Amino acid sequence: MTARGIECFRQDYGGLANMLVMSLGGLYSLVLFALPASKLFTNTHSSELLSHSHLLKDLEANQAPIYSLWYLLQKLIVGRDFRDGVLTASGLLLLGGFALLKGVMLTGLLRSSGYGFIKSLFGGILLGTAVALPLPFIERYSPLMASKTQYLGTIPANTFMSATQLIANVGVLPAFYALQLWGIRKSQSNFVIMLLTCLIATVAKPGIAPALLIGIAGCIAISCCSSRKITTKQLWQLVIAAVLLLTPSTVISHFYMSGNGWLSIEAVIAPLATWQAFSSQIVVDFLTSFAFPLTVLALLFISSKTSESRLKPAKTTLSGLAPSIFTTVAALLMFICFAEKSNGSFVHSGNFIWAAISANAGWHLTSLIALKSLRPRSQALATAILCLEAIGGLKYVTGYVSTGSFL
Repeated sequence: MTARGIECFRQDYGGLANMLVMSLGGLYSLVLFALPASKLFTNTHSSELLSHSHLLKDLEANQAPIYSLWYLLQKLIVGRDFRDGVLTASGLLLLGGFALLKGVMLTGLLRSSGYGFIKSLFGGILLGTAVALPLPFIERYSPLMASKTQYLGTIPANTFMSATQLIANVGVLPAFYALQLWGIRKSQSNFVIMLLTCLIATVAKPGIAPALLIGIAGCIAISCCSSRKITTKQLWQLVIAAVLLLTPSTVISHFYMSGNGWLSIEAVIAPLATWQAFSSQIVVDFLTSFAFPLTVLALLFISSKTSESRLKPAKTTLSGLAPSIFTTVAALLMFICFAEKSNGSFVHSGNFIWAAISANAGWHLTSLIALKSLRPRSQALATAILCLEAIGGLKYVTGYVSTGSFL
């Protein structure tokens, strides 16, 4: 086929090829989430998916406001019919839909970043499967369970047992992608798109809003340090971002915290209280949970210090990663410093830990996109780490299917 023929083929079938690749990524994600979901009705398997599907009935019975996008969508499906079978069916439909959307989104965002068809599909599969780096010689232990655990990292890039967290991870992916583009090119259009995607992420998981705002502020601060001045435009950008993100986050979080007097949840300063409940190996947890993005960051930093002209894009890539890093660090610090209590007892699966998990998912995505600016050997090393994290994810899912425990 001639060069002209190849170009005509791309024009005629490029869109179809993109659709097929994203569809394959979505189908893989659907099957992966279906593995643990298929065990919902067995007495030997514990799962948050079933409890999330039925919580809408409790919210309505206690006249508590609907504080999550998951329950809002479920309410649109079931109306006033709160029978267990209807709630379970609607929950499974939402779960399948968002699992499919997550795979489509991961593959599509990688495709938009310049990866080819095969690399986008392969990268989307790895990102959608990765949990944490498996360490075969270190035995995992959970104080919360008072036993050994198959949980590889307290802050995994993906969770397969939480319906509301699935929506949160789907919402955060375009936000981190837009933050990365804005970090590289601070145009007005990039700022508007970034704010809109961050707003979607906030509605999906309100706890991520303060971290996103810190990510935006950190990126603006870097620009001010580079130019040694702060402009009125930058100040207005920060004010607009604060109002747009913190307003819905505060309102929705108030609904969740108060629960109309039902939940009685409050945020308290309790350093490491939640983390220490899940694991007694915090340093190992951190390294395994963030192994891939930390590897990419180290390789980019090394490349940016070289004198080779072809590696100059690494410095630009680091600028693009800055918002992701600031946001993730902020979410991690909130998780470390704060906890949630209900009627005097800690709520271990609270907003702070879920926000950190969402941020990790977003940082994984932007790190894979940033990988393109490195040497092939460095790319291979980082990709191997991501492959190991994906193997850890498959090990986690199959471990749940065989043991019935998601911790």
